[in-house]
Amino acid sequence: MPRWSSPKDPALEAALRRNRRWVVNNQIKRLLLRFPSRTAPVRFLQSRFKTLDLMGRAANWLGKYPSCFEVFSADAGGGEQEPHFGFTKRMAALVHAEEAAVAASEPAMADRLARVLMLARGRRLQVSKLAALRGPLGLPDDYLLRLLPANTDLFRLTNPYPHRRNAAELELLRWAPSLAVSAVEAAAVASYSTPRFTCSLPASWVKSHAKMEDFNASTPYISPYSEEWALPGTDAEAEKRSVAVVHELLSLTLWRKMSILKLEHFRREFGLPEDTVRMLLRHPCLFYVSNRYKIHTVVLREGYEGSELREKDLVVLAKDRLGELMQEGLREYNQRRQAMNFEKKRRRGEVEVKKEKEVEDEEAARLDSAEKREERRRFYKPSVVVLTVCHWPERIEKRWKTFSVRMCILMGYLVLLLLGHIGLPAWEWGKHSRRVSDLVLGWTIETQLIFPSRQQILVKSFSCQDIERHFGALSAHMWLGMILNSGSRITAPSLVEKDDNMAKLMSETGNMRSNLLVPGCQRREMASKLAMKMVAMFGDDDEEAFEDKRLFNYPRRGEIPMPKTRFFHLSLDACPQQQKKKSGIANFGIEKSRYVDACFERGYVVPPASVAYPSLEMVMAPDARFPAGAMSDLVSMWINVEKHGGRSSSVPGADAPGRHAKNRRTGAGAGVGEEAEDQVQPCGTAAAAVPLRSLDGVRKAHARHIKLGLDRCLRHARPLLAACALWGWSGGMELAASIFESLVEPEAFDYNTLMRGHVGGGRGDREPAAALRLYVDMLEAGVGPDSYTFPFVLKACAQLAALQEGRQLQAHIVKLGFQHDEHVQNSLISFYGKCGEPAMARLAFDRVEAEERTTASWSALLAAYTKAELWGECLESFGAMVLDGWRPDESSMVSVLSSCAHLGAFDVGRSIHCALLRNTARLNAIMQTSLVDMYAKCGSIEKAAAVFDAMEDKNAWTYSAMLSGLALHGDGRKALQVFYAMVREGHAPDAAAYVGVLNACSRAGLLEDGLRCFDRMRLEHKVAPNAQHYGCMVDLMARAGRLDDARALIGSMPTGPTDTAWRSLLNACRIHGDLDLAERALEELRRLGATNAGDYVIVADMHTRTKNWPAAAAFRTEAVDWGLAQSPGFSAVEVRGELHRFVSQDMSHPRTRDIYEMLHQMEWQLRFDGYKPDTSEVALDVGEEEKRRVVAAHSQKLAMAFGLLSTPEGPPVRVVTNLRMSKECHAYSALISEIFRREIVIRDRNRLHRFRRGACTCSDYW
Repeated sequence: MPRWSSPKDPALEAALRRNRRWVVNNQIKRLLLRFPSRTAPVRFLQSRFKTLDLMGRAANWLGKYPSCFEVFSADAGGGEQEPHFGFTKRMAALVHAEEAAVAASEPAMADRLARVLMLARGRRLQVSKLAALRGPLGLPDDYLLRLLPANTDLFRLTNPYPHRRNAAELELLRWAPSLAVSAVEAAAVASYSTPRFTCSLPASWVKSHAKMEDFNASTPYISPYSEEWALPGTDAEAEKRSVAVVHELLSLTLWRKMSILKLEHFRREFGLPEDTVRMLLRHPCLFYVSNRYKIHTVVLREGYEGSELREKDLVVLAKDRLGELMQEGLREYNQRRQAMNFEKKRRRGEVEVKKEKEVEDEEAARLDSAEKREERRRFYKPSVVVLTVCHWPERIEKRWKTFSVRMCILMGYLVLLLLGHIGLPAWEWGKHSRRVSDLVLGWTIETQLIFPSRQQILVKSFSCQDIERHFGALSAHMWLGMILNSGSRITAPSLVEKDDNMAKLMSETGNMRSNLLVPGCQRREMASKLAMKMVAMFGDDDEEAFEDKRLFNYPRRGEIPMPKTRFFHLSLDACPQQQKKKSGIANFGIEKSRYVDACFERGYVVPPASVAYPSLEMVMAPDARFPAGAMSDLVSMWINVEKHGGRSSSVPGADAPGRHAKNRRTGAGAGVGEEAEDQVQPCGTAAAAVPLRSLDGVRKAHARHIKLGLDRCLRHARPLLAACALWGWSGGMELAASIFESLVEPEAFDYNTLMRGHVGGGRGDREPAAALRLYVDMLEAGVGPDSYTFPFVLKACAQLAALQEGRQLQAHIVKLGFQHDEHVQNSLISFYGKCGEPAMARLAFDRVEAEERTTASWSALLAAYTKAELWGECLESFGAMVLDGWRPDESSMVSVLSSCAHLGAFDVGRSIHCALLRNTARLNAIMQTSLVDMYAKCGSIEKAAAVFDAMEDKNAWTYSAMLSGLALHGDGRKALQVFYAMVREGHAPDAAAYVGVLNACSRAGLLEDGLRCFDRMRLEHKVAPNAQHYGCMVDLMARAGRLDDARALIGSMPTGPTDTAWRSLLNACRIHGDLDLAERALEELRRLGATNAGDYVIVADMHTRTKNWPAAAAFRTEAVDWGLAQSPGFSAVEVRGELHRFVSQDMSHPRTRDIYEMLHQMEWQLRFDGYKPDTSEVALDVGEEEKRRVVAAHSQKLAMAFGLLSTPEGPPVRVVTNLRMSKECHAYSALISEIFRREIVIRDRNRLHRFRRGACTCSDYW
């Protein structure tokens, strides 16, 4: 990935920054000099204010520089006074001195201009282009009037193209040997040495010096001046001359610097390489490339000593004096403003803090010892923050709702917390600190902010995940009942014997081993729900008392529960078995945080940040009545037990059989003795995870259960059922079905587990029809479905595209009262979207209350629009999602990037990429693949390649996306390089990758390479060719002119000819003009029943070219008779993130008048250059003039005109059209790019065209 600037050089950056602020004032000065009186109305400057890239009032700008400009009232006519402005006396004197310096430098200007012409091809340059060099060379606006009359023997003004505007050229009449000496040669003569480049970097840059020595030794120095202008033969000589030209050109400028954009304007005239920036970056010893102010500038290093020029011209000295005067005026203005602000603060009594600070500054100045300086460094600056935060509490309280004040007070309070941990004296809090801290704590509750604990503050380094986890990643509903990971081993007691309620609770949670595969936030959310159910089961019987203790409620979005109940840190590490019977919960190991106590004293409930504690902790309410051992059982469900290989238990308490487990019996296992159950205990639980890591281990455990008669016991069968259904082993679903059939009374959880396996919950084969049959069996067995059942069944319907069955399921959902469940609602939206019913998906989404919508709801809606190819609606919904305050997830971003790719919304896609980089520590492969696809389809293959090259973990999908992008751009050679790199890195190419590389070969005309790839696909990688591959090969052969071979390949297809192959042949017939074969291809498409309106249009257009109007009309009529409506052609262009769509002869745009005026100017300039529109493809039997009018207002031309009219110079104009580009539009776009010096990117139905300097990247092969 190439760099676009050199490593920062502070001295040269300061030199570039020095005079940047005076650019506007210099332009104002030039405006004044155009008036004879050197005064102008302020309203005149205000009218030009936007052209100076300024906003606001012009009078305010003039007031900032009182030493340069003065504002006064003058007669505006009619006896009215109007403000005018002019130079001050000092400014007028300096302007006069500058004019004198320019007059004195005219001979030097003529020499510099002559040397520039001697560097150019043919010793001549266009006057319009020379305007770009006027500033760097120090030439005045009227340099032609000044220099040409005095140097008639040296310069001549000619116009070789009288019929063209702005074609005047400045020609050098004679060669001046005394001037044909470069700066390198002059330095060599002065030092009596051979000409060579010198390295201006410090001696410590050893490698750069060595590279410069190698560069000098490679070839002799080539003078940039040569009477015979020609490029050298070898690449090394060409680069040596290019470096010499740039070096000499920079030596001729006054400030030894130039914009690279201006330099590239003369690439052809000076013989510079295509990528000038890369060449400059290869020679850091000579050139410094800066990107300050987003303007790429090249600086000649040897021209500067630090940040100062080594040699200054008279004009440079005069301009420096002007800059000093402007700086003086700005300083005077700032001092006056500071005095006014100080007076306002003094009147309001706000200078008290400043006075105290001045006193402390005087005391600190007397501290000389290193120890006292260290003490001052520790305590002085924070104390100022404390005094500032704790001052004026009444005003702070009044303005507390202002966000900026909140943030300032919050930051101050965070500093107080930090200082409290490092020993700040208590008196520094100030008398009002209590009120301020109350406000801060209240706001933290409202905004769901978590303060860090002392351990977290003192951590030396944070990762991105740590910062997110510590500072607000956990919302309110995750605070309560949240269980965190621990590095210690946990041995938990089992459930209370005969505790049916708790057993039911544990069964509803699902298989915990599979739940550990979900993200941590979802796991913590499930733990919160578990704790809420435990409170409901084992809390107070009094309903009102329970409502008062709603500690584990799942709040709606934006609501924060604020119970005034004390929370404690419960350390389960120090859990003596003797203490687990104490009242309510196990009151062992209770430790209260100092920070939590301070919060509770004020009546606030701030969640303790227990992430950094070394022990396993859980937040619990001390009043809840949990049975003995229940908390430990809950913990054992979730904790990553080290001694069992990192997997948690499906059934709590199974890893440590105790006195309660000994008496627990269910199902067929009730008649088995205690010894048998104790014997099978390690195998019948997920705590014994080691034997269940493979299908053989599950079979052995199942056989042992059958032997002991425990195969029908839910407790022992469920872990085996979940392992078979969810781990995706080959043959696992058959064993899972066998285990399920052995259950006497399976519950909803067991049905859900098996249905999840059928719809692809694990990595096994999908059988969605089996999931639907299982749901029917569930209803027939009288087992009521729960909220976890319907997502699996709806997913099965979506995979089968069973729309009617899905609607019946929706009726079941409403009937059973699950229509308000979050997961069921999201599954319903996703089901309709996958079935191609975006309207129904939107209806289901609208039925969800606004406060109940989640990120998953929005993601499902966006996926539905993407599936239905409603790209515009997807972007609109995404905008509504962001405005509603939701943070998009990965699925949402993928849908939006896909919409941007199809619409060509480059600016929107780039902004999403920037947002991802700001908010994501590391992009995964899915997001990066979507970005590659988006950038490629939006016409920026360079950015797509940059994202692709930066990827660390590439996969087959990533390579396929890059290959498809290169195929779209027609870069077959690069696509082959990427394909071979894919094979070298061990990625086996799949069918999609071969479609991409074959497409690239077809659009680049690489016949032999395409044939080799096709053979390699079949013979080496054993990929069976499908219809797409044969279509690519037919297109490849037909484009190359081998129409008979393409027809023979269609006949040899193993699956029989397809519409894709015949349509590829039909498109190639239009290119080569084979009308008979085109009609044969259309007839084959008719036989296959796969014709569309575009096929008839191709044949009709071919008849139009031969002026066979009746035949053309007959084919178009036949298409209408068959009901094949052709979609109207349109072209869209993106301007400032908004897409503007045009059709042919469009008059509906708000700026229609400006667009057609711009179109008229474009047409006039093209005709001025001899352009004649090609009307051969107009399918109308009308006159030539009428055909020209039809062609002139084509939708592509309208979009192009609006893009040129509405976008600044520099970025390309990006147009997307749903039609294939015609020859006339292709030639038109190429000429427009040459005349307007703009890059134009047009993506048509088949490929992408990039026009630069009058040429297209397709090389007229499309």
